[in-house]
Amino acid sequence: MTSTVAVGWAELLLPDRIDAGLQQVPDALLVYQRLRWRPAEPGSLTCRAGVAWERARGADVERGLWSDATADGTTVADATFVVRHPGPARRLGSPVLPAPPTVPSAVVDDPMVVTEDEVRAFVARAGSAYSATTTMTAAHRRGFAGLLVPGTLLLVAAAGRAAREPRGSLEAWFRGPVPAGAVLTRHRSDDGDTDALFLAGRARPALLLQRGHVGLS
Repeated sequence: MTSTVAVGWAELLLPDRIDAGLQQVPDALLVYQRLRWRPAEPGSLTCRAGVAWERARGADVERGLWSDATADGTTVADATFVVRHPGPARRLGSPVLPAPPTVPSAVVDDPMVVTEDEVRAFVARAGSAYSATTTMTAAHRRGFAGLLVPGTLLLVAAAGRAAREPRGSLEAWFRGPVPAGAVLTRHRSDDGDTDALFLAGRARPALLLQRGHVGLS
């Protein structure tokens, strides 16, 4: 392996890419993701993934997933995911869904757009469980005019320069669908570590993002 940054780890640590048995159903929504990473020296890389917990949320199943990568016995990156979809649930483990940060109010001149070409390229490389991110037909069937942006791609795109640092952490709370090609306006906290991205005309952010400057030790 070679050293990598968040952009590479985000795709490599998708649970269903590591273990086909963790493939999500087509209507599974990603509601939370955390990614942490550190510089990795060349060596033998081992990736693992599994289910940490599961619970019922009304008529839905909410499930916590984990994945990590180790090089020569040292953890160099890990990820946490929380997904939700309709269906019966079993009670498993100790559910954990971190509380989101306060929504920043200061608007910054840093809008974001994820294009359909970027969505298609991501899906081709890493796959996507949610069908509305993969084909126009599926998106239309679910009531959307075009492709949606996969959550993991949205996380990396929103992080910007932080996703290219050699060490760090990112946390994202996904609050609503983001169509490919839509312009997202950005609000940022005074310390620069928390962003909220809004679709035009919406009072609720589509994404809350927190950057951490310290990754895995």
